Amino acid sequence: MTAPVVSILLASLDRAELARTVAELRRTTAGVAAEIVVCTPFEPPAEGVVWVRDEAPRGSPAAFNLAFAAARGEYVSLVPDSKTYEPGWLDKCLAYLRAHRSDAPLAAW
Repeated sequence: MTAPVVSILLASLDRAELARTVAELRRTTAGVAAEIVVCTPFEPPAEGVVWVRDEAPRGSPAAFNLAFAAARGEYVSLVPDSKTYEPGWLDKCLAYLRAHRSDAPLAAW
């Protein structure tokens, strides 16, 4: 299987907010080869995401580190479940990163 261009990492303790955010990320990143990697103590209420079980939640930084270990993308984006996303946000980020990229294998925004 081909690796995704972007791994979108999402940590959450709120099932409803997680479901809303995953749906919004799918809607606003259509056309980009992206995977959504979710780190939660509960099984995500959305299908088609990479689930990293957080057995003992210790905050967002720890959860993002767990999700990062499962990420396969060339780029990694850490996103909160408390924001909204507009169509094209990821395309714009990728265009900027590609235009300004050094030899770094990873960028986060």
